[in-house]
Amino acid sequence: MRIGLQTWGSEGDIQPFLALAAGLVKAGHQVKLCITEVAERDYSAIAATHGFQLMYAPNPELTSIDIIQKMGQAFKAFRDPAAQLKIINQFFFLPAESVMFKAAKELC
Repeated sequence: MRIGLQTWGSEGDIQPFLALAAGLVKAGHQVKLCITEVAERDYSAIAATHGFQLMYAPNPELTSIDIIQKMGQAFKAFRDPAAQLKIINQFFFLPAESVMFKAAKELC
């Protein structure tokens, strides 16, 4: 079976999908995993090792690691989880929404 997976977030959000993709390949499936990762880490070696395809849908607003450091500082200032969620959505999720939607259509 051909399976497309898509995920967004930080390394902790991505790791379970990497494991899922590897397990699906091991079970005999063809897997393509699309990642939108807030720190833009490179997971290509993991994909190559486990035999699944990897595509990236990078957030067009993330031009440097400085934004992530600024967000970490903002989180320290706002201890309210609802306020933190607004920051995450504003700076990480919403700017990537259109590229993630385009990538989802490609996966389909």
